Amino acid sequence: MKSFVFCTSCMNENSAHHHLIRYERWIDYYSARITQLGADRLFLIDDGGSGGEEFAAILENELPDQLTSTVNVYRFNTSMGRRSYIDFPGWWRSFLFSIEIARKYGYKKIIHLESDFFVLSDRLQNFIASRNSGWSCLYSRHYDFPETCMQVICEDSFYLFDQLKEFVQKTNYNPGEYAEKAIPFTHIEKEFIGDRLGDHLVLTDWLGRFLPMMGKLDFIGQMATSLSTERELEIIRKGKRKQPAN
Repeated sequence: MKSFVFCTSCMNENSAHHHLIRYERWIDYYSARITQLGADRLFLIDDGGSGGEEFAAILENELPDQLTSTVNVYRFNTSMGRRSYIDFPGWWRSFLFSIEIARKYGYKKIIHLESDFFVLSDRLQNFIASRNSGWSCLYSRHYDFPETCMQVICEDSFYLFDQLKEFVQKTNYNPGEYAEKAIPFTHIEKEFIGDRLGDHLVLTDWLGRFLPMMGKLDFIGQMATSLSTERELEIIRKGKRKQPAN
C-alpha cells in the first residue's frame, strides 16, 4: 500500500523540548528505514514553528500539486500550541491534517511515528510495513493504555478518521479527553515490547516489573532531545537513564 510516515512538530530553536535537533534526529533515523517501513516520504506537520530549511522542503500552509522532496515539513502559518496538560489544539490540528496529505497524494496508509519515538526491531518494522487494514496502535504497559505515538491507519479506516476530525474540529480542537480515549482504534497491538522509557518514572517501573524484557525492546519513546537514539537505548538497557538538563 502506498504509505507515508509523519510526526507532529513545533520547531523552535529557542526551546529545549522542540529544538531542531529533535526533528533532524527523527528525519535521520527514519530516512534510513523508510523503505523497510514500506513508505516513500516523511512529513513533519508543524504547528506554526520556524526553521528546518536545511533538512526538509518547507510547505507553507499549502500542499503543492507535486512534491519534490522525500522529506517535507508542512507548516501552518499560525501556532495553536498547548493550553494545558489535556488541552493541546496544536497537536490535534497537526495530527488530523495527515488525512489531507493522504488524500492529496493518493496514499492508502498513514504511518504515525512521533518525533521522540523510535522503531527498534525488524519484527515491528515488518508489522508496520505489512499492515493493510484497520487503525492500529501499540500499547503502553506502564500506563495501560493505547500508545498514540505509534499508529498505522489504513484506507478502510479513513472514514473513522473523518468522523474523528469532524468531532475534534467542532470542539475547537479540545475534545475534553486524552487522545488515547478519543481515537477510535480498531486494533491495539500488545505483542510488541516497549514504552515511554525516556521518562524516568516509566523506566523505573520497567526496571522493577519488566526487567527481563529490557533486552528485547521493539520500540522506545519519549526520548530526550539531547542524546542520540543509539546512546539513549544503551543507557536504558543498562538502567542508568538520567534526567536531561533543561
